[in-house]
Amino acid sequence: MNISKKIIAVSALALLACGSASADVITFNSFHAQAGLAAPSYTEDGYTFGSNGGLFSLLGTLDSTLGSTTTLTANGGGNFSLSSLDLDSLFKGTKVTFTAVTAAGNTVQQVFTTKSGTKSITFDADFADVKSVSWTQSRFLPVDYGVDNVVVAAAVPEPETYAMLLGGLGLLGCMTRRKKSA
Repeated sequence: MNISKKIIAVSALALLACGSASADVITFNSFHAQAGLAAPSYTEDGYTFGSNGGLFSLLGTLDSTLGSTTTLTANGGGNFSLSSLDLDSLFKGTKVTFTAVTAAGNTVQQVFTTKSGTKSITFDADFADVKSVSWTQSRFLPVDYGVDNVVVAAAVPEPETYAMLLGGLGLLGCMTRRKKSA
C-alpha cells in the first residue's frame, strides 16, 4: 500500500472515530435498586446530579428537597447536550425553570409547567453543547416534582474541527509526498 493510500485510510478512520455522539438515557435504575437512599449527589452513565444542600430521595424518580437546586454536569467537566426528560409531579401548574451554562459561558433558560403525573419535555437547541443544567425545587411541599429518563449526549465536534483534521492530514500527505520525491 503506497503512502497516499495509507493517509486516506487513516483519514477515514479518524473521521469515523470522531462521528456523532450517541445519546444516553439516565433512568436512575441503580438508584431505584437502593430503596430509601438519600444522598447529596448521584452519578450514572458519566453524568452527575448534584444538590446544593438538599438530598435526593427516591419516590419513583430523582427528587430533591425543598428549595434545593439540582445541577447536572458531565463527569470530567466535558460539554454535553440535554435533549429531553420526564418531569413527574404530584401537582399541576408548577413552573420549572431549567438554566444551562453554554460552552461560551452564556446562560439560557427554558420554562416548563408541570401537570399532575408524568410529562415528557424536550429542550430546544440552546441546550446543546452546555457545561451544566440546573433547576430548583421551589414549592412549599418537601418534594414538588422529580425527573426521570434524562436523555443526554456528549457534545459533537463542530464542523471546523473536522476541517482542521482534514487540513492537517492533507498537509501531512503533502510533506510525505515531497520527501518521497526528493
